[in-house]
Amino acid sequence: MIVGPEEWIVGQLAQPAGKIKNFHGLVYEIGHFWARITDTSTFNDWVDESVAEFSSFWAMEHVFGRNEVAKILRKYRVDCLGLTEAKPISETKRNNPNAHVLFYEKGTYIILVLREILGEDKLFSIIENYRLQHLPRRDATTATLLATLERDAGPQAVRLIDDFVMKSGLLNLKREWRYQKGSVEGTATLENSSLEKFPVEIRLERRGESRRESHKILISAGMNSFRIPISFEPDAVTLDPDLRLLCADPKEVMDSSYTRKLKLLLHRPNMDYFPDLIQADSIEKASKLIEEWPGKNPGSPVLLFELGWYRFLKANYRKVIEDFEKLICYINDVDPNCNLNTYRTLGFCYDLIGERDKALAAYEIGARLANDEGRDETELKVRFGNYRQLPFKRKNNIHAAAYVGDLETLEILLKKILACATLRTTFTDKRRCSGPSGIIS
Repeated sequence: MIVGPEEWIVGQLAQPAGKIKNFHGLVYEIGHFWARITDTSTFNDWVDESVAEFSSFWAMEHVFGRNEVAKILRKYRVDCLGLTEAKPISETKRNNPNAHVLFYEKGTYIILVLREILGEDKLFSIIENYRLQHLPRRDATTATLLATLERDAGPQAVRLIDDFVMKSGLLNLKREWRYQKGSVEGTATLENSSLEKFPVEIRLERRGESRRESHKILISAGMNSFRIPISFEPDAVTLDPDLRLLCADPKEVMDSSYTRKLKLLLHRPNMDYFPDLIQADSIEKASKLIEEWPGKNPGSPVLLFELGWYRFLKANYRKVIEDFEKLICYINDVDPNCNLNTYRTLGFCYDLIGERDKALAAYEIGARLANDEGRDETELKVRFGNYRQLPFKRKNNIHAAAYVGDLETLEILLKKILACATLRTTFTDKRRCSGPSGIIS
């Protein structure tokens, strides 16, 4: 029996994305009836956790399609990018704060990459035989897994475990390309790896016209050349858009570093909902990072979002609109939360310059995306407010105070409001509000 919070689960099942999230979690837990062969107090637990998670991904692919799996993998990839300086899995204790990302998320990617190398049937056969060897005693380890892979899967599978488990960081996959006379020519360079002939999708598109072609190329460690005939001149060439290989362009690693620093200044709890909570000195510190970043990766979609958010805080609304209208073409290259906040902030900016129709159009897209992501009704209200009736205005401090549970500020503001209405009120309950969102209703 799997026990969960009924009201929350019923709410999840009311949305398409919620059904997928619920399915994901349930199948993962069921997978542990099958994947329970290691000592869960050691780093070797990554084997159990990743195989259980992989079983959930496999089921999701068959029920909901690969695209839904790719959405989750995008988050996992971002999380792994955030731990490029962490210790490898083999040196991470089970109670380490990084263990969840390394054991569950990076570990799942390892199994997914093994499937690409070996094929599904062979991978399942190897894992099942390995499981049966260790199930009664729960004495499976990374070392015994390496021995099994060396015997049954070959050296490339062993090298993959060495790349991902025994070393920290990620593989680097860089691409250079140019369009010339009806074809795209370029190179794909795989660093920090000994992989051989790994199949990678390459996507060529002209984003403004929604024209797209996908092709498969085989890459090995080092530099790989490709030449692809094409009927149009692309403006973007993406390697591995379906996220089948856990790798990163060095520029993405740098983007992740800047994002982590800015998160501490501009995206701490509640700041994305109520930007006027952000202190002036934090915005000033962020300005130095914003000035550095474009010189290192000028075409980054993540940079476009952070630059737009910074300009919003500085009240440069028309420039934000210019930045975010560009970002929309690359919206699938950023994480879903950034996706939602882009349209929401666009709505804010159009409201603040008096273009109400455009604001409503942006809000509607953002709200639809939030609904598709399975965000609950409370979050939608907090994130978008009563956007159909009320244009956004800066300095909604009473909402911010209520959201974060600051009763002292809320009492002062409400007394002022009620005094203006020639009414009197007193606060008798000084308790901080509780609950998952901290909202006073």
